[in-house]
Amino acid sequence: MEEKIKSLKEIHLEKMEQGKFDYDHFLKFLLTHRIPYKQRTLKRNTHISIENQPFKHIYFIESGVISCNRDKNIIGFLGEKNIVGLSNPYTNDNSFYTIKVLQPTTVYEFDRADMLTMLLGFQEGWLFLYANNHKKEEMLFNKTLLLQEAAEHRLLVLLKEVARLFGEYRDGILVIPNYFSKTLLANYANLSTKTFTILCNEWTETGELVFDNESLAL
Repeated sequence: MEEKIKSLKEIHLEKMEQGKFDYDHFLKFLLTHRIPYKQRTLKRNTHISIENQPFKHIYFIESGVISCNRDKNIIGFLGEKNIVGLSNPYTNDNSFYTIKVLQPTTVYEFDRADMLTMLLGFQEGWLFLYANNHKKEEMLFNKTLLLQEAAEHRLLVLLKEVARLFGEYRDGILVIPNYFSKTLLANYANLSTKTFTILCNEWTETGELVFDNESLAL
């Protein structure tokens, strides 16, 4: 299997570097091949999957925010143009993450078995799977490296990421949506809530950090 993917990757390397196997192309590929789907809006606090438990659907996120947890640790947050449910696609029917909806999330919902059956019948299908799995591994790798950094630097990098993806980052000011709680962000940065609060208070006092509506709840 790895040799097959390596061979296909070499053949289509230029297309991969050009983003031809990204979210938009992946979704278009599925719709073109008439894979059945439902468009749904998932409510806040819905659990899409529980780690190490079987799951039946794959979700293409059009809008919204979800959290990805592994062993009770938040690995990352995903929003629009991300895919949920394709980790370990070849050998494991169990979810790699616990996925929770933080904000109402609109998705394309596909049956996992139907999608994989179709994808594995096409050369391009293997590469779409490879590209998606590579993105998951990259997220894990980057988080692991970041956890080796000092607490203040680690938290600042993560807050910048959250602001850039889900809030605002303008003129050196980080604006964080208020649905990211202290507990949630402290877990993400692998900090105690107390340490998180002390560091954030310093940045809010200098005007570098703003929590939307100033209502960051525990």
